[in-house]
Amino acid sequence: MLQHLHSALQAAAEKRRAFQAMSPSEKTELLFAIAAGRVRL
Repeated sequence: MLQHLHSALQAAAEKRRAFQAMSPSEKTELLFAIAAGRVRL
């Protein structure tokens, strides 16, 4: 249980780092894709 939570937190941290590394236009594109329901986080 705890291991699962830890790996979920680690995955979230990696997604956050990847998001922060994106350019502003890439972030905007990603947010629109999420809003349109095309991308699941």
